[in-house]
Formats: sequence, structure tokens, C-alpha cells
Amino acid sequence: SRVDTLTRVDLAHARLAQAVVRLHEGELTDATTLLEDVWPKLPSWDRQSRELALEIAVQAGALERVREW
Repeated sequence: SRVDTLTRVDLAHARLAQAVVRLHEGELTDATTLLEDVWPKLPSWDRQSRELALEIAVQAGALERVREW
């Protein structure tokens, strides 16, 4: 299957996109849950994705999580 060929970073980006969708749908808990899974998989050099993840977390009200990251 196509998913089997995606790298860990590719999968993290896909999950990050899902978190954006959940946030915009008002599903803040689901967005935060996705981010908790995604954050450790985002490479430290991927500043844009990490900034997006932090922005989503702030908008979802997960400020404690942002402080930890």
C-alpha cells in the first residue's frame, strides 16, 4: 500500500494536516491528541512544521503542552 512507502516525516506531516482540520472543525481535543503523537516525530530541523504544531496547540488551548515542547 502507498502508506507503507511513506517516511516517518511524511506520516507526521499528514497527521499534522489532520490536526489542522480537527482544529478548524472545532474538535480541539482531537487536534491536541494528534499533535501529541506528531510532535516527537517532527525533526528538529523542520521549523515550519514545528511552528505550525505549536500554533495549533495554542489555538486548541493546550498551553501546558506548548510549554513542555
